[in-house]
Amino acid sequence: VYKAEQGARIVDFITLSGGLIPEADGDYINQAETVSDGQRIYIPTKEEANDLDLKEYIKGYNSTGDSVEANVSTEKEKLVNLNEASANELMELPGIGQAKANSIIEYRKQHGPFKSTEELMNIPGIKEGLFNQISSKVTVD
Repeated sequence: VYKAEQGARIVDFITLSGGLIPEADGDYINQAETVSDGQRIYIPTKEEANDLDLKEYIKGYNSTGDSVEANVSTEKEKLVNLNEASANELMELPGIGQAKANSIIEYRKQHGPFKSTEELMNIPGIKEGLFNQISSKVTVD
């Protein structure tokens, strides 16, 4: 956890944390974005970013490097709510198939609503690597 002044940008937190490791894909994330209190920032490795199909769309450039306009909904609208999502909605997340989606729903039935996204790691088959891939795509609101 890092603290900075109001209005700090992602690049400020990268600096606070000691900078990007060589494997990190710094182009994947908008480093000029301002950070909100409690926001979790995850920068994938170059290898992970290659597996993410939205990479070029998020960066705002097509494969030739030309700027493209995109009709982007807000981040909140794109998030999958772990406490309300159907199995089909959960399976839209990378690495979540039918079995894991069913496990998430079963966990929710047995333990009540998720209190944090980190609770996903209590589900068999969801370890830190998979959690890191999907944590920015889910919410418990």
